[in-house]
Amino acid sequence: MPEPWTRYTRLVFGCAVGARADQDLAEAAEIASWLGLELAAMLIEDEAVAALGSHPGAALLSPTGAVQSQATGPAMVRETSAATRAFRRRLEHEAARVKLTWTFQTLRGRAETAIAQTVRQSDIVVYSEPPSLLERDAFPQRDLWQAVDRSPGAVLYRPSRPLPARSGIVAIAGMGAAEASVEAVARQLAQATREPLRMLVGVSNWRALPEQWGHTPPRLIVLARGTTGLSGSDAIAEAAHRLRVPLLVLEETPQGA
Repeated sequence: MPEPWTRYTRLVFGCAVGARADQDLAEAAEIASWLGLELAAMLIEDEAVAALGSHPGAALLSPTGAVQSQATGPAMVRETSAATRAFRRRLEHEAARVKLTWTFQTLRGRAETAIAQTVRQSDIVVYSEPPSLLERDAFPQRDLWQAVDRSPGAVLYRPSRPLPARSGIVAIAGMGAAEASVEAVARQLAQATREPLRMLVGVSNWRALPEQWGHTPPRLIVLARGTTGLSGSDAIAEAAHRLRVPLLVLEETPQGA
């Protein structure tokens, strides 16, 4: 594992209990190992979901797809416990595969609040796009999105259907304090993956990016917030969705943990 780039310390991966996140977790572990970061995995048990399940007539849909007639307290406890054990086993497997340090915790409460209280400016937070915008706007995924949107750290936006056969790292040069950070992170990623690095200058619109890489889309794009017209989180998420390439969006240079 490479030496950590000192301006960032953790890659934060949070997901709701029962979410199918194997591929997202695998990619997060790889990126954490490439940057020499600790992988901080958080499984979020939203108390509001449990409260909804206690209502008469509520049904519980388990991660296996089985529908239980009533979302009773004991049933939800069993499902939550099983999902937590499965997530931790997968985390341990991925961490061993790429040889990185990791932490794991279960957070209870609203996802937005739980992540906001845990994330630091020196973190990179992962946001994995749901299969549809309707799911992103649904509960509890909506709270995860809001937590990422308000995160003080950098954010890795992962599209739900990334392009296959991606290779290389693209860094988009911008202006301001984050410019050196973009280049440093991109160079470390290129070195760790042993793939070429392309520095792009003067790109004013993200929609023109596919013209820059032709038939070989990059593994990942590194840029600062505000570059290529991407400032708001909704716009950045849309760009990742349409480009079908993960975007690592850096804020102003972090000051430390």
